[in-house]
Amino acid sequence: MAELSPQSSAEEIVAHLRSIGSQENRLGMLRYGIKIERALGISHGVQRQIAKKIKRNHERAFELWESGIMEAQFIASVTADPKRFSAADARRWAATFDSWDIVDGVSDLFVDTDCWKELIEEFAADEREFVRRTAFAMMAWSVVHRKKEPEATFLDFLPIIEAHASDARNFVKKAVNWALRSIGKRSMNLHGAALALAQKLAGSTDKTARWIGRTLHGSFPMPRRSSGSPGKADRSQIRFTEVTRSTRADFENLFEQPGGPKYCWCMAWRQLENREHASNDARRRAMMALIEVGTPVGIVAHAEGNIVGWCSVAPRETYRKLSQEQDDSEVGVWSIVCFYVPRASRGLGLASALLDAAIDHAFAKGARTIEAYPVDQASPSYRFMGFREMFVARGFHEIGMAGSRRHVMRLER
Repeated sequence: MAELSPQSSAEEIVAHLRSIGSQENRLGMLRYGIKIERALGISHGVQRQIAKKIKRNHERAFELWESGIMEAQFIASVTADPKRFSAADARRWAATFDSWDIVDGVSDLFVDTDCWKELIEEFAADEREFVRRTAFAMMAWSVVHRKKEPEATFLDFLPIIEAHASDARNFVKKAVNWALRSIGKRSMNLHGAALALAQKLAGSTDKTARWIGRTLHGSFPMPRRSSGSPGKADRSQIRFTEVTRSTRADFENLFEQPGGPKYCWCMAWRQLENREHASNDARRRAMMALIEVGTPVGIVAHAEGNIVGWCSVAPRETYRKLSQEQDDSEVGVWSIVCFYVPRASRGLGLASALLDAAIDHAFAKGARTIEAYPVDQASPSYRFMGFREMFVARGFHEIGMAGSRRHVMRLER
């Protein structure tokens, strides 16, 4: 079979997808409520790599969509041209939605179209479960994609959220929760408005609305202001970037600072030959090799012209085994395994800011579940993996232990 390229036809791409499908992965998808009748069992990471390789082709995207294969449809959404994608196109695609997984993937495209706000209002009013979910997935994605959108747009979404907060269908209520949480994280003004709605919902007589309100009311991440929160970093001045070939110098500079973890280079939980005897430089080279080939490794935080923090967040399969009970057949699991903040920047809330950014980053990259392995505050070891309370506050739930100190905790979208 010929290697995929921008010239590959839809038929060739579908044939390739069929050749790399995994029945084991398909069965793993069932655990997350994903319908697998149309799925081949290919991870989102691989799908994105294919999309990157074949590049944008609007006409071919529609041919891929017509195949009915879930992975081909996701690739179609990544390679379609949002500027040529009409409201009618979105309605046709949305009418076929039958699983939250495809909704959340394709909503990313819908948000980049010129008709995105019109679609949100229309889809929210639609009684079909997955079409309505699309509206709230779009709200959540718009917080990430629409950087220049005025706050008024997101304030206008709050009455829509309130109107449908009583929809008890599982895939709708989780998307409503996601949308409200995302809006509350965009700015201080939106945080206040979203928190007020969460408080209102928490006091509702409706069970579903009450669940949404209580879930968010106690765990809303608070954007920081230096003036309003003495001693804390101003979150509006913190920027987060993924570590890639083009940004790895920032990562290297952070780790090579005096006191930086250059003895480790964050290879503790990654595959490394001759681990016991590997030198610091060997660890550095191993990490640089991962970055060079495009393996996700994590994010760094920038503030006032300095690199002030690191969080290792990546697909779980890129690490070595993180717990004895780990089920490697699961797909879409990302892991958070390390935080590092230079001593001079500690106590400013940067670990919390990094965690919020890591959660957003993982979900934006296609994660279905985020897994972490924090310890209790009094733990004498593994403190670099974060403290349990920080994850509980963001809705993570515990599913077991990894050894005697590390709690295995999860957050599902």
